[in-house]
Amino acid sequence: MPGFSTIIGQEKAVRFLKKRIKDGSLPHALLFLGMDGVGKRSAAIITAMTLNCNPNSASPEAASLPRAHPESEVGPCGECRSCRKISAGLHPDVITITPSGSTIRIDQIRNLCDTLRLKPFEARVRAVLIAGADTMTPAAANALLKILEEPPPQTILILTASQRSGLLPTIVSRCQMLRFSPINHEELAHFLETQHGVPFDDAIKAARLGEGSVPKALAWMTQTALSRRSW
Repeated sequence: MPGFSTIIGQEKAVRFLKKRIKDGSLPHALLFLGMDGVGKRSAAIITAMTLNCNPNSASPEAASLPRAHPESEVGPCGECRSCRKISAGLHPDVITITPSGSTIRIDQIRNLCDTLRLKPFEARVRAVLIAGADTMTPAAANALLKILEEPPPQTILILTASQRSGLLPTIVSRCQMLRFSPINHEELAHFLETQHGVPFDDAIKAARLGEGSVPKALAWMTQTALSRRSW
């Protein structure tokens, strides 16, 4: 079941998000900075789920099951209508923008601006995830800056990037930046073993070769990669 506990190796970032959500003081714009495969996108989705979670709307069957976390714990229930729609990528108020080709273009941000002028369809908090924000063209970045300067109500924007240097300083200054570090080898190996069934010895080797990234570590588990490593 999705929740902040599924994000490994990012205790500081997770602690910040949970505290700010609990206090109701989450900034309107966040920048998740770090290499690919360390949990930035997962943290963004789980944040959106938590902000819109409504356990009372879960199906009778789901509502009768034990909760994945105590009532006092900050996180999504994973079973309500909102959680299930966000997890499946079907929620109309959770918007994801990714590079078109190698960049995020001005027309993508313009379309986002048009959408954000409207009220959310059903969410308490509309969430916008801009993945690979450091690939924005200068025109797209300037258009986004206008949104950050006058944030729409009931909306949170989460930008993810691997390099801070690829972003306008004015965009960085208007976001709360959270760094996502490479996952340490022991935690990554344990994750590969328990969640992907990788034998322990192979998990240790893959974790080291993966340099702290889950996708990179998993890529080393293909037959071709294993043969290459043995060679």
